[in-house]
Formats: sequence, C-alpha cells, structure tokens
Amino acid sequence: MKTIVMVFLGLLVANPAFAQIQANGSGSVSAKPDMATVHVTIVEQRESAIEAFRANSAKVNMVFANIKEFGISMDNVKTDDLSIYPEYTRVDNKPPVFAGYVVRNGMSITIDDVTKVGNILDAVISSGVNQINGIAFSVKNKEDLIKKARILAVIDARSKAQMLANSAGVKLGSATSISESATFPRMSMNKMMSESGDTNMVAEGKSNITINVNITFDIDDSDDTK
Repeated sequence: MKTIVMVFLGLLVANPAFAQIQANGSGSVSAKPDMATVHVTIVEQRESAIEAFRANSAKVNMVFANIKEFGISMDNVKTDDLSIYPEYTRVDNKPPVFAGYVVRNGMSITIDDVTKVGNILDAVISSGVNQINGIAFSVKNKEDLIKKARILAVIDARSKAQMLANSAGVKLGSATSISESATFPRMSMNKMMSESGDTNMVAEGKSNITINVNITFDIDDSDDTK
C-alpha cells in the first residue's frame, strides 16, 4: 500500500494540474445517554369495537396519569399507531370464526432522566401496557458532540495528508474539497414483556458519534525562496 501511495504521489508531482493529495479522517466521541424514548403498546380485545376502544382508552388514561407522577409532560408523549380491526380464530380447516375486535394503541414516551426508566416502565406496565416494543437511549447535546467529532476528523485527515506530503517531499497546500459522513447509532434494547414483568434489566451503555471526512488538498508547488 505504501508503494502505491508513493507512486501515486509521484505521478501527481509530475502532473501539476492534478497535484493533489486525498486523505480520510475519522473522529469519534462518546457520551453517557441522558434521555430515553420508550415505545409501548396497549392491546385490548372485546366483543364489540366500542367496548375494545373504551377498554383501551381507560388503560391509556391510566398510563398518562401514572407518568405524570414522574414529571413527564404530555408534550413528551406521542401516539405512533392507533388501529381497530376484527379478530378471527381458525381451528383446523374450518372457516374462520369471528372472535371480537382488537384495538392497538402504540405510543412513544420520552424520558429526560434515564435513572427513572425502570420505574416508569413498571408504572406503565401496571397501568395496562402489555407490549414494550423498544427503548432507545440518546443524548440531548448531540449537536455539540457532532461538532467535536467533526473537528477531530478534520485534524486526523490533515495529519495523514501532511505525513504523505512529507514522505513525498512536497508541500501540503490548501484543502479544495471536503466530504463528510456520520454515524451515531442509538443505544437500544428491544424486549417483550416477560411473565415476571421485570423491567430493571435496562442498561443505557454509551452513545457513540463518529464523523468521517475525505479531504482533498492541493500540493503547493510555490517556491518559498523567491
């Protein structure tokens, strides 16, 4: 790989019109998550649609009341899915038999204090939530972390470009183009309710943000001695 790079740089020097150096840089920062989004669903089945809807609504209202006890504003609650549909059962090869109506109400609850996640899950389960579809951890100051990672990536790319320039015996010029890609996966945990309802298995881990850049530098062929 070093031989290829040196040959490539030699060609660049021989062709001033294309005298450039490209370098990739990467910068990563990590932070302990300080907020979480919980995705939960309440499912109720009754003989009629209105009965199923009322039963579901009653449990939803209980969830709202209980999470308010933890200081969660309704601004932090969003309905993701609300559906009503008939349910049928099948036995052997017989025609399906109507079993009632099902109402599904899925919602997202944003929690600003991750230390409360376990207790809030206990509270919503006791209110009637029968599915925990996922928990995603994130950080509030993500933009600040992205800026730090970006600076580190640019420093890394310039350092590599300078090393290549020094090895080739040329002078590194100005950057002419920069491209960027970013990865900031959210720490998540997906689990359905267990029979025990144990919700203390929550570990937020760390949130990692990585910025990758590709920078093209000119080779400075000016003569400093003039």
